[in-house]
Amino acid sequence: MSVFPGSLEAATIEDSLAAHAAAVLAVGRSDLGKAGRNLVSAIRDQHRAHAAALRTTDPTDPNTRGTPAPSSSGGTSAKKPGFGKAVDRLLVAEAKAAAAHRARARATEGLAGLLWGSLAVSAAHVTAILKSADLAGDRPDPTVATVATVRARAPMPLVPVAQAEQEMVRQLHAVIYGYQLALGRLTGERRDTAAAELRRHRILRDRLITRLLNRRAEVPAAAAAYVPSTNPRNAATAAKLIRQMETALVPFCGLWLAAATVPAERTEALDEVGRTLGVARRWGASLSTWPGWEPA
Repeated sequence: MSVFPGSLEAATIEDSLAAHAAAVLAVGRSDLGKAGRNLVSAIRDQHRAHAAALRTTDPTDPNTRGTPAPSSSGGTSAKKPGFGKAVDRLLVAEAKAAAAHRARARATEGLAGLLWGSLAVSAAHVTAILKSADLAGDRPDPTVATVATVRARAPMPLVPVAQAEQEMVRQLHAVIYGYQLALGRLTGERRDTAAAELRRHRILRDRLITRLLNRRAEVPAAAAAYVPSTNPRNAATAAKLIRQMETALVPFCGLWLAAATVPAERTEALDEVGRTLGVARRWGASLSTWPGWEPA
């Protein structure tokens, strides 16, 4: 049976990350609060899910079955590190994993590129969340995103790059409309933050439109109006709308990443997966198991 290129090495990385998280849980009995324990447990479970997927015959197909993970002692040793050192080791390992997965994503086309990109974005955002989290706290900090419980992904179609760019433009038309609705209910720093994201989305949309014109491809037109997923009546519902829009945009960024064939555009799409997820997180979204894929 053929082995998916890079999957064994990547599975070993994800096993190691799960073991590092398990070590934090093992030595942090008196240091972790309830929220901190839940966060690290979710991180461990996501890495285990990644490793399991990487042991399937085709990790890009959520419907394939894999082999069980090898038995592990959970990263135990004769001398366990202290709590702080265990957290530091997890942080270092997450950052290294993000770099390794990102290098594979930039060098790989198609759904494999999305696979490595998703793992890279996940590890990078786990690093950011851990750095900001109060692991001793009993309640989640509303200003710091959480890590979602493990969810399977839906199969991702592989489409021509022009079609993926058209889908991005369609979504960006709707997102820009939604931001304009939300801005009217926001004030102060949150309004400034939303206005900056609105400008960024407009710039990206216009860049993609120019690219489609250069490809002699049809440019999707904006609708006269869109029905928002949440009606922004106040600051809280405006924030909810932005969170929903940015979360919904991430899989379209993943579609674009899988479709990109030119290295520079693949890097651009990969960065957009991570950036869009980061915006969603700042507005209260959790880190999903497979960034860039639609949950099943």
